[in-house]
Amino acid sequence: MSLTQVRRKVSSWDRQEFRRAIAELDIRNWSDEATDRLDFYSGSYKDIDKRHMLIAIIALGLLQLTSRNHRAIAKRVGDDIKQQYGYLKKGYDLTPKQVGVAKHEVSIITDPKNVAQWSDRLWVHGDELAGDVERLVNRHIRHGMDLKDLGKLLESHMNPKQFKPTQSVADRVKQMDYISQRLVRSESARLIDEANMTTYRMLKVAKVDWVTEPGACIKCLGLAGDGPYDLDDAPLIPGGSHPLCRCSKIPHVSVLEKRQQAARSLGLTDDEQAGLLRWVSGDSYKLNYVLYSGQQPTGLIKTTMDELDSALTKIPAYKGRVQRSVDLSGDDLTKFLWQFGGKEYVPKEYLAFSKATEAYNDEAKVQLIIKNSTRGHELGAFNLSEGEVLYERNTKFKILDTYMDDKGKFFVELEDSHVKR
Repeated sequence: MSLTQVRRKVSSWDRQEFRRAIAELDIRNWSDEATDRLDFYSGSYKDIDKRHMLIAIIALGLLQLTSRNHRAIAKRVGDDIKQQYGYLKKGYDLTPKQVGVAKHEVSIITDPKNVAQWSDRLWVHGDELAGDVERLVNRHIRHGMDLKDLGKLLESHMNPKQFKPTQSVADRVKQMDYISQRLVRSESARLIDEANMTTYRMLKVAKVDWVTEPGACIKCLGLAGDGPYDLDDAPLIPGGSHPLCRCSKIPHVSVLEKRQQAARSLGLTDDEQAGLLRWVSGDSYKLNYVLYSGQQPTGLIKTTMDELDSALTKIPAYKGRVQRSVDLSGDDLTKFLWQFGGKEYVPKEYLAFSKATEAYNDEAKVQLIIKNSTRGHELGAFNLSEGEVLYERNTKFKILDTYMDDKGKFFVELEDSHVKR
């Protein structure tokens, strides 16, 4: 197909085929934006010459694609917001009156007037897609386009390294699908955030915490660290974060309230709670020193030990990687390392690990690592800042490996699957 060929006048047969193409489209649910563009391409534009007729035919397919994406986004967003209010109703035990207010808010948020923000963006992207496809076709026509060129123009690439949206119509359309998916997630997140904030205001919530999604970016981790926020000052989602953000905001609960909630859910007695609180408040050093040195605990230290033993039986085990930093020197370091000369390690004391991905103290001389913890108890709300995983005293560990790095730090890899003595 040469430039001379596409400059020829449009024939009556061409117009008849174009009308047939339009008749095959289901435009009953098309929006005004779609029909306005259809009127443009089906008007005098297509009659300029065969090149414009070809572009108009391609544009019909792209209009169909954008209209389909528009309907899919509207349905997904509507379903998500209704589902979210269902969660809020159940989670916060909303009264019938509050449910009515919530439904009213849903009708406002999902009103067609308020979806214009994402709808306009979608159609702008759709127009950009049509323009890019037109430029791709014109580029090939200028140099003469045969069937082989047409195949390359329509070729789709699954390998990301071969993805060429500036050279392939199929790849450019695939890129438009990604843009539509991003709009869906971003708009859904925005409306869910608005629904949550509306409910929080109705429930007189004063402060909220930012909760990150798994694998959150540095920006969102920073937002979480800066909380809690006054309700009206909290960053918006995704406006205050980024497109595709799936983080959330929840009512802020103080450390004391979190501990009380955890105690109730675990069925801890007042004495067991007291033992845990004394452990995380500093008594751990006193208690472990007595146990490590082989002494018999007495007085309050024994009371703490008994209460802690009882509490740990009710706290679920943590599954995952844990690490413990031990900072010793001189004879104390030598004595400690001698414990790992055999196949097993059985400490008399309680052993506290951190579930953080990095060492609690990177400068410590010794790092104990358990790649797959199965029996340590996650203290959760009782020690949120350190992510503490606590092993019962006299727990038996299998020694998998010991080594020293080039900085003179010792590493010991353990396994906790052995039965306790």
